[in-house]
Amino acid sequence: MSGLTVYLFDRILRFIKSTREVRLIHLRPHILQGNSITELVLRVDHMKGYRAGTYAFINIPSISAFQWHPFSISSSPTDKFVTFHIKNMGTMTFTDRLHNVALSSGNVDMTSLIVRVDGPYGHPPDILSYDKIALVCGGIGVTPCHSILRTLYATSVSAGRHAVPTRTLFIWSAPHGDIFQMFEPSLREIAGDRDDQTGDGNFLVSLYATRGWGNAGPPKTGDEEEPKKGTTTFTCKSGRPKMDQELARLARRSPGERCLLFVCGPVPLMLSCQQLAREMGFEYHEETFAF
Repeated sequence: MSGLTVYLFDRILRFIKSTREVRLIHLRPHILQGNSITELVLRVDHMKGYRAGTYAFINIPSISAFQWHPFSISSSPTDKFVTFHIKNMGTMTFTDRLHNVALSSGNVDMTSLIVRVDGPYGHPPDILSYDKIALVCGGIGVTPCHSILRTLYATSVSAGRHAVPTRTLFIWSAPHGDIFQMFEPSLREIAGDRDDQTGDGNFLVSLYATRGWGNAGPPKTGDEEEPKKGTTTFTCKSGRPKMDQELARLARRSPGERCLLFVCGPVPLMLSCQQLAREMGFEYHEETFAF
C-alpha cells in the first residue's frame, strides 16, 4: 500500500470512530506551581474493558477541528468514567486552549462541548503475570502508572491479594509537591490496603518533591505511614529518589520470580532505570511522551 493510501485509510477509520458517542462528565483545571494540568473526565462506552497503561487520541472540534492528540489514560478500566490528566504544553497549543476552556467552564455550556475519542491504543505488559512490579514516574508521566496501580488495587479488592503481584512499588517524583494532590486521595486509599493479620500491604507509595513542597508542605502523616505493625506503605520525601534503594524493596525471594520495572517520565529517568533493570534482572517497559 502506498503512503497516501495508508493515510486516507487512517483518516476514514478515525472519522468512523469519531462518530461514536462520548459524554463529557467534567472538565477541571489544576493550577500548579510552574505548570497547569486539565482533568478531562468522559463517559466513553466503546472503550469499556480497555487495558491499564494505554492511551487514546482526543479531538475537540471547537478547539481544533481536525487535530487529534494522544494522551495516556489515568483512570482504571474498573472506574466508571475514563479520565485524562493533560499537561499544558505552552501558549496557543491545544493543551493551552483546553486549559483555558476549563478555566472558563463556569461560563461555558459543557453539554455543548463536543469531545471525540479514538482508542485505546498501546501494548502495555500483562501486569498480572508478574510477581512484583515497580511503577516509576516523573511529573505528568504518572498517568499510565496510576492507571496500572488502580487496576491492580481493584483486582486485589475484587479477586483477593493472591490475584495480584505480591508487591507493587509506586515511585512518583516531580519538581513541586502540589501536583501530588491530584491523585493523593486515590494513592492514600491504595496504600492503606493492608493485610488484617500481618499489617503488610501489597502497595507501597513513595512521593518525591525534588524542588520542595511549597507553602502547603508535604501531605499530612496518616496511619498508613506509621503502622503499628507491618510495612510503611506511604512516604513523602524531599529531593530525588535513590532508585537503587527504592528498587531494593522489591528484592527477589526466589530465582523464579518475575519482576517488572515500568517507567514513564523524562529521558534521564528512563535511562537510569534501564541500567538498573539490567543490573537487577528486571523486565523493563517504558512509555515516552513529552514532559
